[in-house]
Amino acid sequence: MDSEAPVEQSPIEQAPVEPAPAPVEEAPLEPAAPQLSPLQQFEIEHAQFLQEKQRKSSEAQEKVIAEAAQDLAKFYETRTESIRKRATQNREEEALTKQHLESTEGTVWERACDLANFQQTFKKDTTRLRQTMLRLKNKPAVSRS
Repeated sequence: MDSEAPVEQSPIEQAPVEPAPAPVEEAPLEPAAPQLSPLQQFEIEHAQFLQEKQRKSSEAQEKVIAEAAQDLAKFYETRTESIRKRATQNREEEALTKQHLESTEGTVWERACDLANFQQTFKKDTTRLRQTMLRLKNKPAVSRS
């Protein structure tokens, strides 16, 4: 048998075939950004714009709230101080009025007219009070028996 016929080996006798090593791929330094459609790119930019706008709006709102809190505290401080001063002034005027009433002599109507001070001008309209006081002063008291 001179012909060179391939010699078949039995499956057991065959040498194990090792798989070929996988080609080593070098990782790119920067991941390649997938190509975005113009619409997708616009949506991303618009979302970033809206986030920035929301952040600025929140900062402005916090600033306004802080200023309002300061103004409100200042208002209440001023209001409390003016109420305290007015109360002190009213107490002093009341004490002087009581002292004046106790020191003056005369009838009840003379003291009432002295308190009314018809010559003084007022910021408020007191014409009705003046008319009532003058009418009661000139009209004798009616005793009910």
